[in-house]
Amino acid sequence: AVFTAVGVSLSRETLAGLVSTGDRGALERLVSEVWQNVGERGLRETLIPRMRALALQAAERTVVPGVAVAFNVADPLALAAINAVGGAKITAISDTTREAVRGIVTRTFNNGLPLAQQIAEIAEVVGLTERQALSLSHFRDGLIEAGEKPGRITALVERKAKSLRRQRAETIARSESMQAIHAGQFERTAQAIRSGLLDASRVKRLWLVAADERLCPICAAIPSQNSGGVGQNALFATSVGALLSPPAHPNCRCTITLNIIDL
Repeated sequence: AVFTAVGVSLSRETLAGLVSTGDRGALERLVSEVWQNVGERGLRETLIPRMRALALQAAERTVVPGVAVAFNVADPLALAAINAVGGAKITAISDTTREAVRGIVTRTFNNGLPLAQQIAEIAEVVGLTERQALSLSHFRDGLIEAGEKPGRITALVERKAKSLRRQRAETIARSESMQAIHAGQFERTAQAIRSGLLDASRVKRLWLVAADERLCPICAAIPSQNSGGVGQNALFATSVGALLSPPAHPNCRCTITLNIIDL
């Protein structure tokens, strides 16, 4: 909904005026400002509260083996850690969107595309990754080469753009939900340690994969790369870098389980 709102907020009349003057810098600033003031703000107002609620639910439901502890939802360290997860991801989402916008603006100017097409592509790209934006451009070019009528091209491109935005939204929702859940699980254990109810040296976190036909090479290797698990504050070694917890990539289905060892 946020991505759609940003697209709607881009006045085609305003875009037409800037494109016709050839002021690429002003156009980039306009699109970036719209995203920052509408898209990024909207994400912060919607995504962080949802991720925080998910993390708190996960914390409440996390069982620390051998330790009876009630999660303290007012713990400032726990809340700060949970909120940080959402903030970091929103920054990443915003940067990706801005790069996509910059790419489409640069390409449309450099290629000397017709005014109407420049306006349409710039309006459609907001909410997509740079790769998705390029895919949408190739799709449009294919329709033009096939001799489709302008009205049909517009309708088909808008339909595909909507589908791509939905795919990206679903990926973000899945990935960030998993991130929030693992943040809550981590903080439940951290609270038990801070409260003196659990010895940090006894905690081992184990990376569990979804062992089916969809298991990717990245995740398949992680358990063996971290044989016996890692400590509470240690990072998992993975082929994509050191990670505190899943997800290892978009749409990752891995989870963490706790093992409290006897010393």
